[in-house]
Amino acid sequence: MQSEPLSILQVITPHRFAGAERICAQLAQRLIARGHHAYIAAPPRCQAFLDYVASLKVPLVPLPLGGKLNLRAPRLLASLALDLQVDLFHSHLSTASLHTVRAARLSHLPAICHVHAMSGTRWYRGADLILACTEGVARHLLASGLNDVPVQVVHNGVLPEEFDQVRPPEEMRAELELAPDAPVIGIVASLTKRKGHVYLFHALQLLADEWPHLTCLCLGDGPLLGRLTKLARSLDIADQVRFLGFRDDRLDVIQICDLLVLPSTGIEGFGLCIIEAAMLGIPAIASRLPGVDEAVLDGQTGLLVPPRDPEALAQAINRLLSDRTERRQLGNKARRRVRAEFTIDAMAKATEAAYRRVLSRAASA
Repeated sequence: MQSEPLSILQVITPHRFAGAERICAQLAQRLIARGHHAYIAAPPRCQAFLDYVASLKVPLVPLPLGGKLNLRAPRLLASLALDLQVDLFHSHLSTASLHTVRAARLSHLPAICHVHAMSGTRWYRGADLILACTEGVARHLLASGLNDVPVQVVHNGVLPEEFDQVRPPEEMRAELELAPDAPVIGIVASLTKRKGHVYLFHALQLLADEWPHLTCLCLGDGPLLGRLTKLARSLDIADQVRFLGFRDDRLDVIQICDLLVLPSTGIEGFGLCIIEAAMLGIPAIASRLPGVDEAVLDGQTGLLVPPRDPEALAQAINRLLSDRTERRQLGNKARRRVRAEFTIDAMAKATEAAYRRVLSRAASA
């Protein structure tokens, strides 16, 4: 029956705590709230992810699933699925999907694979359904030859109650030693090449004369910390750039920003930080890339610029910092759009419907 609760085993192999990991945990929580049984299987190596799952009271089973050459992982998942008596698997990211598809064959259960970025296709072959986080990701998968698996778009969502707990902006600015009226932009991204920090820093150099008191808050960890620190010094913007690392209170930091910037250079699935900022009424300036152009509607909820173009990025930042009215209008439209289209509840409802369609097809096969 349509109203019968389902039992779902979500699988993920996180190296860090980022958007896909957050979505996995929140989706499980919302499925449980909708009356289903949801579990997460993951290797116990990312403590931030484990802590977050525990905070949402989602049951997690630690399993050694890491590595695409891990021959034990599919059997471990199949055995766990049998013990938990689940109805289907739902994997996130490529390694988990590779193991999950094989486990599904062993256990004769459906496998749904969730693709959160412009990923290769071979990890998902044999799945019963692909969930793509954007139309851009779906087009990429189809163009890459994944034509033997149905693909459905389910946009990522935010957990509204997380935004009810943000600290007062004046308190957060005081903690970070920022003047109440100091202009602030933020970037929430791992410190990796594809996130485009280099182009943002060159844009900041171009803005230094006009905006000498502008501060850029960089949230995220990654291998380029040392290189980016040296770059900021060489561009003479070290006083304007603050590396804050990974922070549990990222929403508190985002909400004191005038703008969010995501200058990615290529592979980007959606940009969850964009809709988190939008939920706080903060517009984004982002690279014009597939997927990202669904999170930001150019000229309506933020601005899109060509990737790898510091001059265009600097012009967009200057435009919105100089025009508080436009900035506020874009932020208000962004917030309304997120509340209407990009909540985790909407995502859970669409995902549940996908589960039932897959199970119905499997039952009639």
